[in-house]
Amino acid sequence: MPYEELPFIDSLEIINAHAKSELRFDITTFEGFNSLSDWHPFRASVLENQPVISDVSTLMVSGSLDPVTPISNSIEALKHLKNGYGVVFPDESHDLLANPCFLKIAEDFLNNPFQKPDLDCSTIRQPIEWNLYQQSK
Repeated sequence: MPYEELPFIDSLEIINAHAKSELRFDITTFEGFNSLSDWHPFRASVLENQPVISDVSTLMVSGSLDPVTPISNSIEALKHLKNGYGVVFPDESHDLLANPCFLKIAEDFLNNPFQKPDLDCSTIRQPIEWNLYQQSK
């Protein structure tokens, strides 16, 4: 994180946003800006935050429930990838390795990266069934 992200984070902007937020937690307990910045002296150049522009076949996979990488990152990246294919799994998160549909799409892509893989199975919804009420026995 100190190499990849801190150069692009405005810590004052984060502190000001926190002050305006209705979420109440102590941001001073987050040592990221202080301790991580001293982790090592290497810093990413501005080039590191520029989009990759390529015609190499690319499969961009996202889960709409991903708490780490928003779908908007894939959408933005695909704008610059001439032969990029995007697929979103609406009921998945960050780790798709246990999803048979993902494995099939990835295999098809690897076997023929110049042809858009069949993404139909990714549209089959598998929503989480929430039980918000404790059942009495």
